Amino acid sequence: MKRIALFILLGFWFSYSFSQTKTSIAIDCNPTLNEKEIIYFDHLFSADDYDFKNKKIGFASFKVNRICGKPSIAMLSGSASPINKKEYFTAMAQDNCKKIVSKLLILDDEQKKISKGFDAIVLIVPQKKEKRLDVQKLSRLIEVFGYRTLNYPDNLDLAGKNDSDELTDEDVRLLNQIYQDRGFDFKGKKIAFMNPHLDGKEAIRTKKEFIEKIKKHLENDFLYPASEDVEMLSEEEKRESGGYDAMIVYQSKRYYRDQLIQILTNNIGKP
Repeated sequence: MKRIALFILLGFWFSYSFSQTKTSIAIDCNPTLNEKEIIYFDHLFSADDYDFKNKKIGFASFKVNRICGKPSIAMLSGSASPINKKEYFTAMAQDNCKKIVSKLLILDDEQKKISKGFDAIVLIVPQKKEKRLDVQKLSRLIEVFGYRTLNYPDNLDLAGKNDSDELTDEDVRLLNQIYQDRGFDFKGKKIAFMNPHLDGKEAIRTKKEFIEKIKKHLENDFLYPASEDVEMLSEEEKRESGGYDAMIVYQSKRYYRDQLIQILTNNIGKP
């Protein structure tokens, strides 16, 4: 009865999942659950008596290749693998035959460190394969979550609101979260956003454009890859470039730092 009630609740909320309401269910991949998502999991895992508020929740799938005879959202074979929150709720909405089980894995302090910051993992598994889960597979799953640093910004909707060279407080919060492992504080800094694939002045991109790139990625992922280079400039380079403290260089595996600084130098005083 409890399971049926949950699916009715899920179906009702899912119909609003792409509305403008920020408290709708499964509207993003944020590991921090919103109010309605917390209510859903509080009901689903009531026996575990776990407080989901302000927790970082990961999602994973174990051998969920097909749901009710149809291909699943993630064609995963082999062991347990991470999925995102949207994929989890899509899978649950697809499970009309009720053959998928959700399991809650609450991490201890050591496991939280290994996973790079997750508090718990919600795992979906076919009922007939539930017994194949073991400690080794779950330990491996936790390690996989730790392959990248958990860096989903808490203020995604508040950053990148203008094209000013100056970073707002919200911009600083976002960039410090994304690049938390770089040892660089963006507060009070002037940042150039550079795409070396483009020629000359066009290589200089706007802050808003770059943050929109981050947002676009996080629409379908719970981790930002942070694959860009953050190039800190020396005092001499700062003077040459027009006062920039650092460059974020993206969409390029190979570039020449001096050429990018020269582009900034050539653009001084130009609109």
